[in-house]
Amino acid sequence: MFAREWLMCYFVGMVTSYDVTYFPTDPYPGQAWHNVGLTPDGTKVVAMVGNARIYVSSDSGSTWSMDTSVGIQFWNGVAMSADGTRMAAISFDRGVYLSTDGGATWAADTRVTTSDPFLANWNGVGMSSDGLTIAVAGYFSGIWISIDGGANWAEDSSAGSQDWQALAMSADGTMMVAAVHDGNIWRSTDTGSTWVEDTSVGSSTPWKNLAMSADGTKMAAVAENDYLYISSDSGATWNQDTSVGSTQFWRFVSMSTDGATMAATSTKLWFSKDGGSTWVEHPNTGTHGAWREVAVASDGSYCYAVNNPGGLVRISLTAGAVNTTSTTSSLTMTSTSQTGT
Repeated sequence: MFAREWLMCYFVGMVTSYDVTYFPTDPYPGQAWHNVGLTPDGTKVVAMVGNARIYVSSDSGSTWSMDTSVGIQFWNGVAMSADGTRMAAISFDRGVYLSTDGGATWAADTRVTTSDPFLANWNGVGMSSDGLTIAVAGYFSGIWISIDGGANWAEDSSAGSQDWQALAMSADGTMMVAAVHDGNIWRSTDTGSTWVEDTSVGSSTPWKNLAMSADGTKMAAVAENDYLYISSDSGATWNQDTSVGSTQFWRFVSMSTDGATMAATSTKLWFSKDGGSTWVEHPNTGTHGAWREVAVASDGSYCYAVNNPGGLVRISLTAGAVNTTSTTSSLTMTSTSQTGT
């Protein structure tokens, strides 16, 4: 059984219907959901509870299995290949876990370490579409790169050991972007072999997360109690979005394959259908707890998001038309609920 809410909202007189589906993934309601990821076709979905287990669906969320191979971990991120066969997950304080069977089993890779493993905070993970290029980053560490699906790893020294907060990569793995907490954004165009520091955005920004389109052209960055930042030239220049304001506690950002559709989380869920030029608060998402991660489908038609408490939610992003000139002050919303099976 699942609950479905039909959300009716008005964008300057235009009625739009959003279908929000709450998946019954968690046998223990009220857990702290942290992470979510999905394949481009949306068939494989992975959801993770912060201090518990990994849940995997191979049928677009219809059924779920709970992994017990690695036990309870404080999960903090997941990435996967385009076909969902290869996956990489990071535990906040225990490193990297790899799966080569679509999340059926996982194994810890103890070779990826930090200068102080007792203080390690693993925060960023990315994987190329073929699953061979993997990058992970965290505090007290350099950026670790594998180009053979995790068989071998090398710690990059060009960017140094820093407090890495976030990481994203292009579909082919050649372009990467990483952010230092209260620091700068770094870019690589050679699969992480060398990195260049971007000082144009500011050296004390409390970065939280990064996202990148499949070809690496479009990028988005969010910072806590700060702004949204958008780049349309592979990170060469960044534009600060001031339309939403600087008081949002941004947590995560995701985008479609082409970068046209974006979604970002704070205490609410925000989305853009024009590559980050304008943003709209998704109706009714401000009533379901603290939003954490979000994963936008490759075509931008929907997203999965996790919140605490509340669980895993699939939300349509294409119902009706969005007036890109509207603001949250011009949005009026009413809602009704129904329950189905």
